[in-house]
Formats: sequence, structure tokens, C-alpha cells
Amino acid sequence: MGSVHSMKNEKILIYGLHGFLGQGSDFDRLKTFLPKNMELISPDLFSKKPLDLSSFQSCTARIAETLLTRAERKVFIGYSLGGRIGLHFLEHAPGLFEHYIFLSTHSGLESENEKQMRSHSDLLWSKKLTTLPWENFLSEWNSQPVFNSSQDVHRPKSDFDQNRLIAALTSLSLGQQKNMNSWIKQNKHKISWVVGENDPKFLALAESLVQKKILESYSRILSGHRILFDCPADLAKQISELFGLFS
Repeated sequence: MGSVHSMKNEKILIYGLHGFLGQGSDFDRLKTFLPKNMELISPDLFSKKPLDLSSFQSCTARIAETLLTRAERKVFIGYSLGGRIGLHFLEHAPGLFEHYIFLSTHSGLESENEKQMRSHSDLLWSKKLTTLPWENFLSEWNSQPVFNSSQDVHRPKSDFDQNRLIAALTSLSLGQQKNMNSWIKQNKHKISWVVGENDPKFLALAESLVQKKILESYSRILSGHRILFDCPADLAKQISELFGLFS
């Protein structure tokens, strides 16, 4: 990660967004390792909450509305889908957060053919979600190659609002997301990009962003794709060092 000037004596609000099939509690282990002047709030995207998942812009607009009254210095941290949602702050509300930390995040597909293929794939996942027994769906989801080096995450179906999961697979599909490279480049001075050492697909994506001079650098953590589960202590150390808070 890069560095920002020390916030050692200031209250810092960290706003976290989890990934698909995740919950706000995914950040709990990270929270236990953070300095005491950091408050981490992390809503559930897939329970019956007021966040609008009908589009990336509507979701970020609702979040911005809830945070504008908070006086603390604000930092965003997003994992996977949560990171992709967070990228849209760079376009619509870049000044909302002082710094952005993106974990295992895709910046967006470049060709229309890739987008169509991804939208079709996510539509198939949404059909599996509604037709397969829950445990079968989870097993198939966790069997994807991107999760090979991470622990499986199992949660009961009752933890989720199925319609909101479907919205994430359709309205918030990577196939529906615009390529955010230009916005990343414009704001790279306040972005930390973090990938797992054992996540070859996202390592290659991060390296490509550096080669194209969209990012100046990225950080590796000894982890698979699911950084929040695989290595929360190391991630907390990187965050603390970023703000000059680790001793």
C-alpha cells in the first residue's frame, strides 16, 4: 500500500462492503485487529435493508446519503462485489472517502463480448440459485477456480433475501459494470489495491493495471481470493501502516 499522513489522534470511520453471499459480519475478524480509533461499519447487502441494489449508481447514492452527516474522516474498503460497488464512488462521489481500499476487486471488462458472456454466466447462476437446493448451490459456487486457495464459506439460506441475491447477479453483474479504469487512474493517489498471493486471476488483473499505468502499485497478501477470511490480521496491519497507526 501507499501511505497517507498520520491519523493517529483522529477518529477514522471505515465503511466496508462485503462480497456476494457475504454479510457485514465478514469484517468482524478484521475489526478485532484494527487500532481503537478506527470505527468499522459494514452493512448487510443481502438482508432486508434499505440499500438499493437496482444499479451501481443507486446503491452508491444511497450509501453516500447515509454518510454525509458523519464528521469523521472516512475510508472505504470493499471486497469483490463490494469493491466493484465502491469503484462507482470514484465516479459519482470521489470526495466522500479520503482513501479507498479495494480487495480482490475487478475494475471492469473491456469488450462488449466479454460483458455479454459474463451477464449470461451470472444469469445462469441466478437460475441455479432459484432451482437448486441451497447446499448444492453453495457447493457449486465454492467450487469455482477463483476460490481454490480460500476456505469455503457456508451460511444458511435464511440469512439472505433471495431477491437481493438475484439483483446482485443481474443488476450488479460484472457484465453490467462499466470499465472503471479511467476513474481509477484519476484517483490512484488515494487508492490501495490489494490481492491475494494465491489468487492468480486477480494478481494478473492487478499487474495489468500497473503495466497500463492505471495504478502505481498494488499490495499482495498471503491469501487466496477471500482475503477477509484468509488473512484478516495481515490486512489490518497493512491498513494500520497505511495510516501510520501500527506500532
